[in-house]
This record gives sequence, C-alpha cells and structure tokens, in this order.
Amino acid sequence: MPEPIILRNRRKTDPRLERLVERLEHTHDCVETLKRMADQNERVLADMRDILASFRVVGATAKWIAGIATAAAAVWGAVHLGGGK
Repeated sequence: MPEPIILRNRRKTDPRLERLVERLEHTHDCVETLKRMADQNERVLADMRDILASFRVVGATAKWIAGIATAAAAVWGAVHLGGGK
C-alpha cells in the first residue's frame, strides 16, 4: 500500500504513528489472508455441492433400476409360478 509523503516524514518523529501504521499494515495482511481463505472455502463448497448432486443422480438411477427389477421379477413370477395349472 503506497504511503503518503506526509506520513513518511511524520513517522520519523512520532513513534505512536509508526505503531499505528504497523498495526494497519498487519490488519491489511490479515484481511488479505481472510479473503484468500474465503475464496478457497467457496471452491471447496462448490465441489461438495457437485459431489452431493452426483449422489442424488446415482440414487435416482438406483431407484429406477430397482423399479425395473421389481417389475421384471413380478412378470417372471406371474409367468413361471402363477400359471394356474
């Protein structure tokens, strides 16, 4: 972060101002770190949403296959076991 000339000259004479500027720089670094962490967190959450959506698709497909298998078993049972002879 660029420093105004007035601050640069005044910091040499006022140690309190020097400490305040150091704290501000530290706070700025912390904010930047938090921004990077938030961006990373958003990417992780997006990946988790994608994984959960995939599980939903797999679950729906499994239900569909189970329904077809149940229907096929019912037809087979009706043909082979329920002939009524």
